[in-house]
Amino acid sequence: MKSCYIKVQEVLDIFMENIIENLFSQIDRKKYYPKYNYLKISIRIIIFIFLTLFYLIGFFKYDYKKQKKEIKNFSSNLFYSKKANFEIKNNSILIIKKGTFNKIDLDYPKRKMIKSILIEKGSKIEGNCSLLFSNFINCHNIQIENLDTSNAINMENMLFSNKNLEYLNFKNFNTSNTENMNGMFYKCEKIKKLDLSNFITSKTISMDNMFRECFSLIELNISSFDTINTKSMNYMFDFCSN
Repeated sequence: MKSCYIKVQEVLDIFMENIIENLFSQIDRKKYYPKYNYLKISIRIIIFIFLTLFYLIGFFKYDYKKQKKEIKNFSSNLFYSKKANFEIKNNSILIIKKGTFNKIDLDYPKRKMIKSILIEKGSKIEGNCSLLFSNFINCHNIQIENLDTSNAINMENMLFSNKNLEYLNFKNFNTSNTENMNGMFYKCEKIKKLDLSNFITSKTISMDNMFRECFSLIELNISSFDTINTKSMNYMFDFCSN
């Protein structure tokens, strides 16, 4: 029992250091103080109880070095955020400057105004890129072929609800490290043709809703798809009526 207690405490310390501390760094501590410390202690107690139960029933096999590495990787992917450098011309053309990013800091009203997205060569996305190009509902074209995506892990809802998007060139699109493609083209209602023949999906775990509500899609090339490690494809082609 003592061994269990020590091991659970070690995992808990890693968890608190890398995830909870990062989470609280995102909020205004002065605003929520003195509740901050109380909340932190409460979270630690709750997590300790669950970790102890999981350890006792053999839910996980303890490996300190592996556990520490996995939690740190999870934390860095979860909280890493870098905004794109961009400019808007004529209130309708979004020009993304070269550099590394995984977030476009534009609210919904401004996204609605954009009709074309130009991406400079040398632009790179990495880590968690979910919702990156989502809700540009009046955008007809995204120059996605200039984007280096080799280190993008999460592409969930990346192009969600781009209802007027008509064409995408995925010639240079690298998905070799992408694990999540859930809802990637969800509600891309006007796209008629998608050539994804160069997609590498050997690391992709989930493809739920990937092409859902692509009402106009009539030609889809997914000949390169390797789904050996894919665990979930729920509603992948739901409402693709053509």
